[in-house]
Amino acid sequence: MTATGYPGGSLKAHLQEIKKLWLEGNSAQEIFESNPNKFKAKGTVAHALNSMKKGLAPLKISALEIKNRITQQVADNKKVKDAYDTLVKDYKKRGLKIKPSQASLIRETNLGSSVVSRVIK
Repeated sequence: MTATGYPGGSLKAHLQEIKKLWLEGNSAQEIFESNPNKFKAKGTVAHALNSMKKGLAPLKISALEIKNRITQQVADNKKVKDAYDTLVKDYKKRGLKIKPSQASLIRETNLGSSVVSRVIK
């Protein structure tokens, strides 16, 4: 526990933003990297997320929100993989031996770069 009463409590003023970013599919690392000065450290963001999931923080992440996030991630992963396969087939038809770029996958899927890059690692 911290002086604020729960792990990650030093980010209390930013819990709503952290929750929103997490529900959009961002990891604790990606949230931290989006504004290192505001979010202090990856571990602090992770602690705040865990406190919200466990109901220790004033702002909660419900079991339904967690389930919906996971379901959305699975759907996004499939969308990126399908677009990748489609582009590879198209390139082969045109005699090209290249892999689809991140930019082309973003265009094809209308998903953000963090989602696409996580899938095509």
